Amino acid sequence: MLPGFLHFDLRRGCSADKLLSSLIALVGDYKIFESAFKQIGMSEINLVAIKDAVNGLKGQVIQFYVDDILIKRDVREASKNCDNLQKNFPRWHVQKNTVCNLSDNKKTLENFSQVFSRHQFVEACLNQQKISLSEIEQLFDHPKLKPEVSALAIKILENLYCDDFVSQKLSGMEALWTFCHLFTLVVAINSLDPKYISATKIYFGCEKFIDDKISGLHLAHPVWIQQVLRMVPSFECSEKIDLDVLALSFVKTLVGHFGPRGESVILQLGIGLSPKSDHISFQFVEALWCEANLPQSMNEIGPTNYARVSMRYKIEGLVPSTQDISSLASMMSLHKAQSLSYSLVHAEGNNCFYLVRFSVSDEYKREAIEAFLIKAHAQNVSVSIIEHHQLNKRIVSVPLGKGNKTSSSRFYEYIYLDKVVRVEPHKEDLDFYIKNTDLSVEVARADLLLAWKKWRGRIVEE
Repeated sequence: MLPGFLHFDLRRGCSADKLLSSLIALVGDYKIFESAFKQIGMSEINLVAIKDAVNGLKGQVIQFYVDDILIKRDVREASKNCDNLQKNFPRWHVQKNTVCNLSDNKKTLENFSQVFSRHQFVEACLNQQKISLSEIEQLFDHPKLKPEVSALAIKILENLYCDDFVSQKLSGMEALWTFCHLFTLVVAINSLDPKYISATKIYFGCEKFIDDKISGLHLAHPVWIQQVLRMVPSFECSEKIDLDVLALSFVKTLVGHFGPRGESVILQLGIGLSPKSDHISFQFVEALWCEANLPQSMNEIGPTNYARVSMRYKIEGLVPSTQDISSLASMMSLHKAQSLSYSLVHAEGNNCFYLVRFSVSDEYKREAIEAFLIKAHAQNVSVSIIEHHQLNKRIVSVPLGKGNKTSSSRFYEYIYLDKVVRVEPHKEDLDFYIKNTDLSVEVARADLLLAWKKWRGRIVEE
C-alpha cells in the first residue's frame, strides 16, 4: 500500500466491530492476525470475515470465535449459555440446542482436550467470570508482542479508566470481545502504519442501542461513554447511534484532528458493517486511506505526485572551427549554460563549424544568447523550449536492529512520479556500518538495502 494518512468517517456510528471491519478491509491480509494471536498463546481464537451487503451497500462483518463459540458484545446475550452457539455466518448466527452423547468417549476426550488447551484468560471469560480492565491490560505485557503494539493498547485502556464507578469489571464474554477487538485494532494500525490519523466529529445519539436499565457495567453504558468523550468534539443528535467505549477510546487516543478530511486524494476505501446492521438501523464506518495534497517542495510517493520538470531553453548555433572549444565551454558556463555539447559539421563552401548546443533557464536566457553571439561569434542561432526532467530526491531514516541494539541508517530515495526508482545508502552511515561490522563495501551496502526493503514493505521494480 502506498504511504498515506487514515481518515475515519464516524457519522454513522462508532463501534469497535465496525471500526475493525473497515480497517481489515484496508489491510486485506488476515494471516498477520492469526500469527499475532499465536504469538501470545491464543491460537484458539479465530477471526472470521464475512462479505455482506445491507441496503445495496457492500461491506464486511468481522467476528471472533473460540473454537465453535461465537464471541458477542451484547450483554443481554452474554448471560445465555454461550456453549450452545454453533459456528456460522455472523449475521444469521442462531442458538441451537446441542446434545452431547456422554457415551461417546472419543468426542468427550476431544471436548476435554479443547478446554485444557485454552488460554487461562479465555477460559475464565467463557466461564462468565468478572474481568477487570487491569487483567486485560496485563495481557499486553507479553514479551513476544511488539513494543509499539503493547504501548498503544495500554494507552487505549488507560482512557477507559473512570473514577465514577465502584469497580470496572466486565462480564466474561464482553471482556473477551473487548480484548479480541482491541488486540486486532492495534495490530491493524501497526500494519498499516499511517502517517497521520483524522476523523469526523463523534455523533452521539440520545437513544441508546442498549437499555440503561440493564444492571452492571457494559461497553455501551451511557455514563461511561460520556466520560470517555471528555475533550473529544462530539455532536448530539436525536438519532439512534451505535457507540461503545472501546471504539471511542481508540479514536480518542489515535486521532490527531477531528473535523473535515481536508484536501486530499482517496486511494482506498474500507467499509465496516456490524452484525446488528439491518435496513432499519443501518450504520457503518468508512476508513479512508488518503494521500495528502503536499507542497511541491515535499517529495512523496503517490499517484498525484508531480514529476520534477522545469521548462528550459535549448540553444543551438554554429561556431567557427578556429575557436578554442574548451575556452568556449568555460566561458559559457559563467553565463549559466548547462549540458553543453558540440560536434564538427560541414557548412556551405566546404567550411567547417562546430554545432554547439546548450540549455539555459529563462532567467539567464538573454545573457547567455548575447555572450554566445558576441564572444563565440555564433551564427544561425536557434532557440527552442524543452522539458528538463530530474528525479525527486529525499532522505529517509530506517530503523535497524531490535531491543537495546536498535539503531538507524539514512537512505536517499530517488522518486519519479509514484515509484521509488533508485535507493542509495547515506555515505556516512554506510562507512559507520562498515566500521562496526567489518564487512566489505558490497556486503554492507546489500545489508542496508535489504533493511530498507523490509522497512518499506515492498520490492522496488527497477
